[in-house]
Amino acid sequence: EKTLAGLAIGKTITLTSTYDHRVIQGAGSGEFLKIVHELLIGKRSFYEDIFAELRIPYIPIHWNPDISVDLASAVDKTARVQELINSYRVRGHLMADIDPLEYV
Repeated sequence: EKTLAGLAIGKTITLTSTYDHRVIQGAGSGEFLKIVHELLIGKRSFYEDIFAELRIPYIPIHWNPDISVDLASAVDKTARVQELINSYRVRGHLMADIDPLEYV
């Protein structure tokens, strides 16, 4: 949560609801949106129930919270990944098996 807040990253969906303001007001509307949010992130076995009802033979995937990462180490990791990519670009041909007569 700290990382998501720090990077301002989040899943977004636009949900429009129309209701009679005389029936549902402030707190009721907030409670409804809370329930919808919980269902969409997989609480209350929402997706398991849907998969079971539709007889889908798979296990639904659940969102997991992001792993908190120190920004200094993240930069270091990015630099190491770029070095790895560059190594394959520069020296990758040395590992390739390119003998055209091997199977003749």
